[in-house]
Amino acid sequence: MYIATRADLSPGNQLAQTSHASFEFAVAWPTITQDWCHRSNYLVCVAARDELSLAELATRATREGLAITIVREPDLGNEITAIVLEPGRASARLVAQLPLALRPDKTLRHRVRKAVTNHIGNTFGSGDEIADDVYWEVTNA
Repeated sequence: MYIATRADLSPGNQLAQTSHASFEFAVAWPTITQDWCHRSNYLVCVAARDELSLAELATRATREGLAITIVREPDLGNEITAIVLEPGRASARLVAQLPLALRPDKTLRHRVRKAVTNHIGNTFGSGDEIADDVYWEVTNA
């Protein structure tokens, strides 16, 4: 499951909005949520730069036919504050270059590559190629 919030929100607001989004997705897409809970239960939280970036991500996901939930916060002028994308390769691809929420210096792909390189180096092939394989497996299990 992929949750995206906005980096321009405070950490407390990011947490609250991603929580709201998660519950709304579970209610709107119960079959997808139940399948995800039983098959992988991996959760990735990323942060788009601002509301416009988050809206663009939502538009791309919708164009790809993905299950998506968009959360708007009345206390923030009904702005888009978080979205949830269904689990799968298409969602992973859409969020791969975004920084992890509350970790603006690291993307998920960057962290997987670093971990793989630190543990196995180039012993079994290119660290980047193996990291990409691990990234896809982890985010799509």
